[in-house]
Amino acid sequence: MAFHAKTQRSFLALFLLILGTNIVFDVITQSFGYLFYFNVLLILFFITLFFVKYTFTIQDEHLSYEVFIMTFCIYKRVISPSQMKKVEFKRYGWTTQGALIQTKKGINLRLALFSPNEIFNELLTFTDKHDIPTSKTKDYQLLERRSKYISKEKVL
Repeated sequence: MAFHAKTQRSFLALFLLILGTNIVFDVITQSFGYLFYFNVLLILFFITLFFVKYTFTIQDEHLSYEVFIMTFCIYKRVISPSQMKKVEFKRYGWTTQGALIQTKKGINLRLALFSPNEIFNELLTFTDKHDIPTSKTKDYQLLERRSKYISKEKVL
């Protein structure tokens, strides 16, 4: 099953607003120094970050993690169960569930803000199927209980 995430655009919009006002001020005062060109490069960088998408796919025998800018794949990683050391389920922020996949070689994968939220149940069944050690923090367990309680209230 495929899960998708996007960058948090509210922070990017705030940075673009600040840099945009700085560039407008430089144009009005006609001061085109090195700082002006640096701000232009930063704006171009933040505009490209607007179009970054993440895809995480759980298949029977491996996990795949891909990063796209628009439709171009800039990073792809396929992880087999033999490459995984441990999966930690953590809490990121007040109500955000997340997981950290620790690998034997390479960079660990941090999974947060993916939709649909069933990613963690699917990942847990994948780790149980392949006998990969898992751990859940107390904060994560609290979020699990909270989400079950909220889902029961929605049914009623």
